[in-house]
Amino acid sequence: RTFLALDLITVWPIETWPSPPITTLPPLRTVKIVVPCQTAGSWGDACMRYLVTGCAGFIAARACAMLLEDGHTVVGMDSINDAYDVRLKHWRLARLLGVKTDKRTGHRLQISNGARLKSPNGRFLFLKGDTSRVEDVTKAFAEGPYDAVLNLAARAGVPDSIKDPGAFLRANTERS
Repeated sequence: RTFLALDLITVWPIETWPSPPITTLPPLRTVKIVVPCQTAGSWGDACMRYLVTGCAGFIAARACAMLLEDGHTVVGMDSINDAYDVRLKHWRLARLLGVKTDKRTGHRLQISNGARLKSPNGRFLFLKGDTSRVEDVTKAFAEGPYDAVLNLAARAGVPDSIKDPGAFLRANTERS
C-alpha cells in the first residue's frame, strides 16, 4: 500500500517534548515524505481512492492536488459556502478539474446543488454537498469504496466565528 504524508513533518529535539518552545527553538529539520503509487491510470486503475471533504478549501485543495499528482483517484466534496471569497474556491476547483483559469479575475464554475463534475482524465470527481447533511454524505460514499477518507471540511473565518461561535462549534465538531 501507498503511505502518504500530506504535509511537512517537523522533528523537534526529544528534550523539548511534549511542548517544544515554538517561539524560541527552531526545528531540527523539516522533511516532506511522499511515496507515490506505482501505477497511475484511469478512474478504476489509480493506486488508491480517497474521499476528501472540504476540497475547495486551502488545505484540502492542496491535499487533493498532491494525491492526484501521485496518481491517486480523488472524490472531493464541498458545500462552497461563502465563509470567504467564493472565487478562490471556484479557482481551486477549476484547477483540480483541469479547467483553464485566470486567478486575477477569478473563475466561476457552473455548480448547482447536487452537482457532479468530473475531470477530463477521470481521476477527480467533485460533488457539491455538505457534510452536515446525511443525504450528501450518503451520495459521496456511494461513489466508493475508498481506501481512505480525509475529512477536512470546516467552517472557516475568524471574524464570523467570534460573532457566532455556536454555528462554528456545530459545523466543525458536531456535524463533521
